[in-house]
Amino acid sequence: MRFRSVPRLIALLTTAAVVTVPALVAPTVEAAPGAKFTVSPGAGNFGKVTLTASETKTFTVKNTSQMQLVFQVDQVDGAINFGQNLPTTGDGHCMVDTGGDPHFWGVAPGGTCDFEIEYAPHQGPDWQVTYAHKGSFTITAFEAALTDVYVHGPASGALVAKTLKVSGKGVTPKVKINPATVNFGTVHTNGAAVYGTMVTNKSDIPLEVRPTNYAGHEPFEFIFPNGELYDGLCRATDGGTGELYMTILPGESCEVRVLAQGPTGGNHTDQLQLLVGRSDLDDSGYHSGWSGHVQSLVYVKVKVHGSGHPG
Repeated sequence: MRFRSVPRLIALLTTAAVVTVPALVAPTVEAAPGAKFTVSPGAGNFGKVTLTASETKTFTVKNTSQMQLVFQVDQVDGAINFGQNLPTTGDGHCMVDTGGDPHFWGVAPGGTCDFEIEYAPHQGPDWQVTYAHKGSFTITAFEAALTDVYVHGPASGALVAKTLKVSGKGVTPKVKINPATVNFGTVHTNGAAVYGTMVTNKSDIPLEVRPTNYAGHEPFEFIFPNGELYDGLCRATDGGTGELYMTILPGESCEVRVLAQGPTGGNHTDQLQLLVGRSDLDDSGYHSGWSGHVQSLVYVKVKVHGSGHPG
């Protein structure tokens, strides 16, 4: 980067050449009315982001003072869901690499430098999905240490600091079931019937949908033809364990099949459960693994009327 007041170059330096400054969480700011900068936008609201997906926003620091400054960005809270990438672009080469953490980057008077914050909502422990997230970052300015034509990092303690608040909301992946109610009508007590329903991925990320059978759902269960891949990306096995997943890309649909077998007399109603999570796909676009966490639950309501006598 060339500073506009006096032509200077920013060089990559080793840690030994930099004044050591501890990581800043709540910096003690020195009185320095001449050090001023702005951050725009002044806050980051990421809005709704599908769980396990991510959204990135760019923020711009502008040195509005008459002195050459170096900056440091520290994450204060929200470490699980928010991450930083600094800097990316600006007036020339913004970053002064000190050879390790912390990193400082220089901005000339009137100059700008950009950095990014990524929001990636995750669920909490024990499969409990968390939705609303908040975090904050501290952007701290130091006087630039200059030797000859090089910027060596900070030459002072913290001169001025600003807090950047960020927020976002994780939303569960959406799937549509059509029909959502499977009505088998009459099935004889020694008979069976199969009914298909379509599952459509209405989210913006690839999904794994696992039809799950639990005890107590007789006479209903999900079935899988031969446990094999078919219909493009709709099915994949999980490493030969016998548990099958439906890999569904955004906007695509796959069929799940429900079996009613051997009902006793009278009416039967129940709900079968679909576990929905993010899909991990390999380079060819095929299922390569379950994301490991359930992001939402979807239910298929099934009905059958048993005749109450052998057919």
